[in-house]
Amino acid sequence: MNVIANDTDVLILLIAHFNIEMSDICMFTKADRNVYNIRHIVASLGQIAVKRLLTIHAFSGCDTTSGIYGHGKVSVFKKFVKARDVQPLFDVMESPSASHDEVMLSGCRLLSLLYSGSLNNQLNDLRYTIYMHMTATSSQLPKPERLPLTEK
Repeated sequence: MNVIANDTDVLILLIAHFNIEMSDICMFTKADRNVYNIRHIVASLGQIAVKRLLTIHAFSGCDTTSGIYGHGKVSVFKKFVKARDVQPLFDVMESPSASHDEVMLSGCRLLSLLYSGSLNNQLNDLRYTIYMHMTATSSQLPKPERLPLTEK
């Protein structure tokens, strides 16, 4: 099957939903005239990365969500793929039956990891700790956009 699109979101969806039992899928882009073989991309990324890809893409910015200041697609990808013991959080984020509170809790825990906190850190506490560290180690005022988001 061939897909013609210039949207990265389409590529991400093809990768995330690809199954090895499917026929080969290739995506062609008009803009840069590239051909992406989805089977090869899935194989090179590995099972963990592919399983977490939709959440990673949403956190790093896509058509429906803004990115997080100072955290580009590559850094979010690397941090979330390397993270251990977080697959249940990704499962909640991608579950259509998860409640709003479950998604919020899982999202806050993943955001904590993104800002080098632990799974047990509350974002508000982490924000305060990082703010205090920034003020103690710099002669300039901290930039609020570099701080973790608040929980509520």
